Amino acid sequence: MRGGVSRVGEVHPTLQAELDAVPTSIRPGWHGQCAEISCVNQALQAGVDPAGVQRTVAIGLTDPGHGLAKAACPTCATVLPRFGVRNG
Repeated sequence: MRGGVSRVGEVHPTLQAELDAVPTSIRPGWHGQCAEISCVNQALQAGVDPAGVQRTVAIGLTDPGHGLAKAACPTCATVLPRFGVRNG
């Protein structure tokens, strides 16, 4: 399965292999289309090692949940640690 990041360019082969390795039973409908996956793809395409980067996402600007951390989706929770990206 091709990740959604392919719409902005070719998915780096190493990233594609990790996306393909995510069990289909936990893949969300938007598998591979998160901004986090796109950022890892851009880094790898540029020859930059994303290890040590921290991922932090906050929920919206209005209540409820304003400013609360948002958990990574199942794809990101599986793939990002394989590239050394930490959850913030």
